[in-house]
Amino acid sequence: MFNLIIKDILIQKKTVLFTFVYMLFLIVFLKEASFVSAMVMMSYILVITGFSLEEKNKSDIMLNSLPIKRRNIVLAKYLSVFIYFGIGVAAYFLTAIVVRLLGSPITIHSVTLEEIIGALFAITLLNGIYIPVLFRVGYTKSRVVIFVMFFLVFFLGAGFTKIISKAQSNIFIKTIVNFFTSKSDMQILVYLLGAIIIMILGSFLLSVKLYESREF
Repeated sequence: MFNLIIKDILIQKKTVLFTFVYMLFLIVFLKEASFVSAMVMMSYILVITGFSLEEKNKSDIMLNSLPIKRRNIVLAKYLSVFIYFGIGVAAYFLTAIVVRLLGSPITIHSVTLEEIIGALFAITLLNGIYIPVLFRVGYTKSRVVIFVMFFLVFFLGAGFTKIISKAQSNIFIKTIVNFFTSKSDMQILVYLLGAIIIMILGSFLLSVKLYESREF
């Protein structure tokens, strides 16, 4: 299991370096939105690139010829998402520390716990949607759909506040907004963590079912 995750990281060392450089770009130009955007983009790039390289190198065929359960292959992919997130968070804070120690005029947005949970929720939602698709049909057949899906969710998320404000006349939306505004920050975080667990578990079980029925 652990070896599968290490393999995913090692086969895309250049991609990991690229995502760090891209993170610096987002930190400089996006300011307040830089953290969530960087975490979501980093996760997307590394997960997609991992699947792409495996398909290119026919790693799936090799892995399925070994005494490794397909469930464990799927689990390794899902665990790698959270490892990428952890690496991204560590890199962001390390960058902030270095910039401040150097006395750079670049302003680094101070990340809150709410933003960390929010980024984790967004990453879980995205990966929970497109990882099952990748396991079912592979990268080549799904790349256009995944690309469109990512940017659709990404831009909808960016305009989420405007969408909610315009939909205040809708009774259903208004009820949801009133429900969350009546809760404390800690309660909302607990709800989000619960949603994250449910989404990732459901997505994982679906991916296992789809991958086990796939032929190579």
